[in-house]
Amino acid sequence: SATGITITAKKMRAEFPESMLNQFPEDAINSKTVHECALKGDPIAIEVFRYTGQKLGEALANFVMFSSPEAILLFGGVIKAGDFILKPAKLHMERNLFPLFRNKVKLVFSELEEADAAILGASALVWEK
Repeated sequence: SATGITITAKKMRAEFPESMLNQFPEDAINSKTVHECALKGDPIAIEVFRYTGQKLGEALANFVMFSSPEAILLFGGVIKAGDFILKPAKLHMERNLFPLFRNKVKLVFSELEEADAAILGASALVWEK
């Protein structure tokens, strides 16, 4: 989540004073500033996304084990980080899956606008009933 990225970034920037994240006041650190720093090549900002992607991938592996989906659709503002978060999420998901499930589940970013997706999801529930 964006909140998780913000918390991780604040902890990591305190440990690494050379990070670009330290150019911002504490209350200005959020997932957007972390993304901006990652785009500029800040290794600490990139590490924030790698760590977050790792945790996401581990959680997704647990989900796959009991649900066996064909694909997992990721949605929300955090996906704007693109490969900064997708690559480590996919890597750690695959590492934590039983061989039977490896390389069989697609991770896909939603292309819907955030507001549209919420309305369409609610509409789909009504349609089914």
